[in-house]
Amino acid sequence: MLKVVAMLSIMVALMQPVEAQEVLVPSNIQLALVDKILSFDRAVSRSGDQVIVIGIVYQKEYRKSVTEKDDLLKASEAGGRGRIQMIPIEVNGSGDNLQSSVPDEVTVLYVMPLRWFNLDIITSLSRSRRILTVTGVSEYVHAGVALGFSVKDERPQILINLRAARAEGADFSSKLLNIAKVIQ
Repeated sequence: MLKVVAMLSIMVALMQPVEAQEVLVPSNIQLALVDKILSFDRAVSRSGDQVIVIGIVYQKEYRKSVTEKDDLLKASEAGGRGRIQMIPIEVNGSGDNLQSSVPDEVTVLYVMPLRWFNLDIITSLSRSRRILTVTGVSEYVHAGVALGFSVKDERPQILINLRAARAEGADFSSKLLNIAKVIQ
């Protein structure tokens, strides 16, 4: 019995789940920033009519996750951003459905607040498929999501995990890197 408890403890420690955190920047501002930030990514071809497909990763059983997803969808509809298409992607607690739930045309994964979820599941998928990860939860950027938002002096602050962004294929211009808080 002691071995089973020890084995389970080790497995839980290795999973590195991230507790849900707060989103500090309103969805409409986040979306406007993402739209602008993508224009500073040399890896994203921004020809006039190209649609950017954003998959919104959320947990149906976690109300905060659903609320933030709904707010982002409303902001997208209200903002008239015709070149951005949003696709909600429900992820189960273990994340084993994520791989099959993300359509091939998704170029950005927007990570909503998640309850006790291993972010490595999302970041390994994003890196293998060269999909940029974005979040409104600043702690997630420190945990491996490429791009996020925080607040500094009551103003939105762009956070970039440069190692993660490069692993996902992003090539941000120096202009963006100069105004963002870069996390190595």
